[in-house]
Amino acid sequence: PYFDPAGLHLAFEDGKPVGLALAGFVPNAGRTGLDHSAGVISLIAVLPSCRRRGIGTRLLELTEGYLSGRGARVALAG
Repeated sequence: PYFDPAGLHLAFEDGKPVGLALAGFVPNAGRTGLDHSAGVISLIAVLPSCRRRGIGTRLLELTEGYLSGRGARVALAG
C-alpha cells in the first residue's frame, strides 16, 4: 500500500531491460505509515549475461540515493 514509483529503478541496454532495483521504507511503530529514517533495499537484479559491467553497482547507488534523499539514515537489505 506504500509503493512509491521513485523507489523503482530500471536498467536498460539497447532499449531492453537488463536490471532493476526496488527500495522503500520500514513501517512506523504503529504500522500506520512509514518510518523514513530506515530504508529497505528489497531487490537488486541484473540479467546474468549483463553482470560484471557495473549495472548492479549503479542500481545500488540509485537506491541508496533515493533512500537517503528521503531521510533514511540506515539502509537494510532483504
